[in-house]
Amino acid sequence: MPICHNPTPSGWHTDSPRPLTRYLRRVAAFTTSLQVIPLLLSQFGPMLSAVLLAIGTAAWLGPAGRGQYSLVTSTANLIGQVAGLSLFIGAANAFHAHHPQAIRYLLTISLRITATLWILSLIVALIHTRVPRPSLTNWIFILLLSGFVVLQLYTSRTLQGIGQSTTFARLALLQAGISLFLGLPIAYITHRPAGVIAAWAASLLITLVCALWNLRTYFSTPDDTPLPPVIRTSVSAHIGTMGQQLLLRADVPILSLIVPLASLGIYSIASPVANIVFAIAEAVGLSLFGNSQSRRNQISSHTLRRRLLMLYFAASIATAACAWCVVIFAIPRFLPEYRSAITLIALILPGAIIQGYSRITLSSLTAQSAQSATLRVGICSALLAILYIPAAIIAGVTGAAIASSLIYILQAAVVLQITRTHERSRP
Repeated sequence: MPICHNPTPSGWHTDSPRPLTRYLRRVAAFTTSLQVIPLLLSQFGPMLSAVLLAIGTAAWLGPAGRGQYSLVTSTANLIGQVAGLSLFIGAANAFHAHHPQAIRYLLTISLRITATLWILSLIVALIHTRVPRPSLTNWIFILLLSGFVVLQLYTSRTLQGIGQSTTFARLALLQAGISLFLGLPIAYITHRPAGVIAAWAASLLITLVCALWNLRTYFSTPDDTPLPPVIRTSVSAHIGTMGQQLLLRADVPILSLIVPLASLGIYSIASPVANIVFAIAEAVGLSLFGNSQSRRNQISSHTLRRRLLMLYFAASIATAACAWCVVIFAIPRFLPEYRSAITLIALILPGAIIQGYSRITLSSLTAQSAQSATLRVGICSALLAILYIPAAIIAGVTGAAIASSLIYILQAAVVLQITRTHERSRP
């Protein structure tokens, strides 16, 4: 009599992976194809460095010293972002359109912008010799450093835009490492913010040199082929993205005009924690920008954006929960002077998660060259940033934290409406 083997139970497939395994494999393949992981590392490295540097400088510089460091670096970053005109967008678009000579052309424009900022720094220094004021000293360094930000931002983002995401990630990690491992010992030894600011400047300069070295092959003698309207493309996208940058960075400069440096220092502890969530949105947005050309014929922009948003919200909510658990454990034990920052972080985190929708959707619009839509988003975002002023006047740093989440929720609603209008108008 033949031996009968027990049949496989109905619905149990031993040769095929389970649904969860298949889903995770698809997610891994999707993120790998879009180079999301290298970009996440490029963002998380600097953000983790910023958190560790914030903890160290908070402990060794005190609230006022931490406030001065935050004021100089945040304002220099904001001015550099605004003055840089997002020329890397025009460089990347021209490169994909077979005009690599645009990289050198736009670098010369970035150099002129930097020279203008340095001349302004010199003018402020001359005024300072006649009318000595501590605030003028800060502005000398702010304008000087913002010039380096313009060049470093253009070179590194151009590398990412032309497809060298791994190099971009390495440069971001290099800058973060220099700021951390040079800045922390200086803060511990001197207990003064000037040395830590100098360490941050050194990180900008070193990564700028490395980025220029990686771009050297594109600095050959340009040909006579007419360039596409790269500056117009950059400025149009710049107006849209600058609204986002104002929402992200304008709070610290505005607060510096209203609250004492010590209060600003406490607020600046909350910002790096929220920036960890911002890093996820930035990485996903950069992935969408850097891969828009290669993916355009394989998948619709709407489907690609929807998948990336699902990935973002899952990662950002989990990251925010972990960050909150660390915060409520660590701050009371290691930084008791900054205990009030716990409330600020709780107020900022919801908006930090919501803003990812706007950041990723704006990258999608930029990749589609939707100039009118990005322009409207930028103008609306810039107007929303004004809400920081009355909020800070009324309730100081707490008001700014509440305004932060409220502003990002309003911005997401605006972006949703503008995106729907744009997609309905497309043929």
